[in-house]
Amino acid sequence: MFAVAVASAVGCNAIYGVEDLSYEGASSLASSGTGGSTSSSSSTGQGGGAGPCAYDDGGCRCFLGDGGCTGLPNLAGWDTGVLVYSGAQDGAPSDGKVVVVGSTAPDVGEVVCPSCSCGAPDGTCDVQASFYDTSSCSGAVLSLAFDESQCTAITNAAPWDSVILSFQTGGVCPPSGTPTFDANTFVAVYASPVSCPEGCLPIPESGFDARFCVLRKGKQPCPEGFGAAHDVYAADAFCTDCTCGPPAGLGCNFNLHYDDGACAGSFSTTTVDGACLTLTAPEPQSGQTEITAAGTCQPGGGAPMGAEPAVSHTLCCRDET
Repeated sequence: MFAVAVASAVGCNAIYGVEDLSYEGASSLASSGTGGSTSSSSSTGQGGGAGPCAYDDGGCRCFLGDGGCTGLPNLAGWDTGVLVYSGAQDGAPSDGKVVVVGSTAPDVGEVVCPSCSCGAPDGTCDVQASFYDTSSCSGAVLSLAFDESQCTAITNAAPWDSVILSFQTGGVCPPSGTPTFDANTFVAVYASPVSCPEGCLPIPESGFDARFCVLRKGKQPCPEGFGAAHDVYAADAFCTDCTCGPPAGLGCNFNLHYDDGACAGSFSTTTVDGACLTLTAPEPQSGQTEITAAGTCQPGGGAPMGAEPAVSHTLCCRDET
């Protein structure tokens, strides 16, 4: 499944969780009579209507190749199941099928990378505890791991008199950074919801351009009858991906419970890391960590790569509908 979004500015992080591509030549595509998302032909979703050399069948336009009609050429190696949108970015279909974003030119100087930000942290609070049968953290030892997700029972019957705790905090924040594109150059390529037999192409749905297009990896000459090639570039070749550092300021407590093995009843709390702590009666029965402050993540990325990328894919559109 492919999709291309094109503009004079480029966002460099993945938009729908998939590989990003960018597209060159969107303005010529939008102005050359291809339909355009705002044109009357694209809004009909019929690709201009079947003519004497084509017929419609189950959401597909099938092109006749006899009786003076020119059918489709050999499209082996081309993705024939694509729909194209051009126009305002906020008007693009939002059904999740778009998988590519990009720029009208592979020139880093013309690219505006996204302002990256970080969402709410998904933090972790882990503690490795070593329990000892002396007050000086020596002698017999019981090692247990604790975290915030569940209560851990301390089932060993020995009288534990001291403990050393090793705290480990971490977690992730979801990075985000949405680029903006000029309405005259934005193009998006989607996977068609219908699968067409050989000799047929999916009819553009309402909201898509009226032209029939095909897509192929690498820089390619267009098949006969499909006009000029439009170069597609990987968007992550223009800008670094948005990233987020680990949560800073995350609060992590370790709670020892004394009444039962289910972390209920009386307990004591500590944040002391690496020191020998003396335990007094009653014996601890269970333990669990607790996140007391979520912290925040520092965003990064979204910077120009500084190099001209290679063509990733080629988009070609049929001369006539």
